[in-house]
Amino acid sequence: AFGEFEQSNQILLIGGISFILSTLFEASTLIRHFIKKQTKV
Repeated sequence: AFGEFEQSNQILLIGGISFILSTLFEASTLIRHFIKKQTKV
């Protein structure tokens, strides 16, 4: 039972990290796009 819990915990951790990374990547892309727009004007 403990081994199963540890495995699911690892999966949750990996999923959370990948979610945070993808969110940060999208945010940085949006910010870069916004800055480009601002400098154009």
